[in-house]
Formats: sequence, C-alpha cells, structure tokens
Amino acid sequence: MPSCWVYPMPEIVLEQNSGGYTVPVEQFCFNPNAYIQPYSFKPAAVISSTGALRDQHYVEVMVNPVEFCPGTQHLSIINKIIVTLNFITPKGELQQELGLFSDIAAEVFINFDKNAKRYIFPKNPPQGIVKFINLTDTSQACKILADYLILTDSSFFKPNDPNSQLLRLANHRAKYNGYDVTIVNVEQILELNFDYDGNPDPFGDPDEFIKEQKIRTFIRRVYEGKNANHMTDKHLAFVLLVGDNYEGNTGIRSL
Repeated sequence: MPSCWVYPMPEIVLEQNSGGYTVPVEQFCFNPNAYIQPYSFKPAAVISSTGALRDQHYVEVMVNPVEFCPGTQHLSIINKIIVTLNFITPKGELQQELGLFSDIAAEVFINFDKNAKRYIFPKNPPQGIVKFINLTDTSQACKILADYLILTDSSFFKPNDPNSQLLRLANHRAKYNGYDVTIVNVEQILELNFDYDGNPDPFGDPDEFIKEQKIRTFIRRVYEGKNANHMTDKHLAFVLLVGDNYEGNTGIRSL
C-alpha cells in the first residue's frame, strides 16, 4: 500500500492547563531525518525475550503484522500469521506447579490452564510462625523457613521489642494468612560473602551493584531451599523490603 504516512508514537509531557494544574499530555516529536532512511523489513514474528515466573519458563513472541517504510511511504499489512515454536530437548512438565500464582500465569500465558494447577486458599488457616534470624553464614539461606520474607534495615531489626511495628506487621501476616514469616537484617546479608553475577553498570556505583546482587542471591537461595510449608510448590512466595529513605522519618516504608 504506497503513499501512506505513519506518525511517530507521541511522548507524554507535563504541561500546565488553564486552571493552573500540571497534567500529562501527548506531544508528537517528528524527526524528518528518520523519514528519509531506508528500511529493511523484519520477520513477522520473533522471540523477543525468555524468562520465568517462579518455576514456569516462558517465551515471549513479538508479532509485527504492520510495517512501514518511511523512505518510500509504503505500508505492509499481514492478514494472517502462523507461528510455530520448536523446543529443543525440553525438560520438565509443560505446566509447572505455581501455587497461588497460577491465576496470574493463566492471565499472561496463552496455554497455561489455571484449573489444572489451581490454588485453593484455605479458610481459617492455622497461625504461622514469626522469626527474627541472625545470619552468620551463607549456608543458612537455603534452610530458612519462610512463606513471607522480610528484609529490613538494621534500625527496624528489633527482636526484643514487643512494640515493634515491623513485628506487628509480621504477626498480622502469620495470623491472617497463616504464613511463616522470617525477618532478616539486610546489613548481615551484605556483610556475608554471597556471590553475585553480571557486570556493574559502567556509569553506576559498583559498590551499590554488589549490594544489590548479594540481596538477590540471598533471596534466590531462600527460594531454592523450598521451605515454604504453606505453598503448594514449597517455594518462597513474598518478599518485603523495609527501609527509611527520608531524613528524619522513622516509619516503616515498603520499597
């Protein structure tokens, strides 16, 4: 289809309206140089990413039924696309046990049947256990008993304070949901020799990168330990990060 014109996607910018309020509005940023460049058409469907939701691995396929060549003003529209995926030496079941996350998987994955792996929330669950744990060795991570894990700044890690707001929150989850809740001082995680993967951003702070990766490694080891007794797949389900990013503020803030 020749002699077509496709405008660029608008940017969202903030402008002040007649009432003096700042509101988001769409703004078209037209780049004339981009519309004289040659364009090579791409495959109609490509694998854009792979990943996992808990133990369920997935493949994300991006479909491009419409393509536009700005240089010739030619618009191509594909009416029918058939996509075939071939998995080489796949391992495990097609549908993994995801427990209470099966409904999420059913919404985002095309061929996931939530009825086959549906999680039934228990009525009046028995109260879970709340524990503060002091870490002294990296091997402790895979043995931690937790459906719900709280990583907190040291200022909120108060095992002997019965009036702790963090303890109140943990007790609520243990009573209302029946979860086993474990509270860990994040400073102890950072002091231990947890390994980390990848390379830091060359423009970022390498020390902050290492801290982030140590926390990720700790959470992964707790997850892989499979000591969440109230989850059908036995994996850690929830992580809450607690800290204080405001000077002079002593309240609990979920990050």
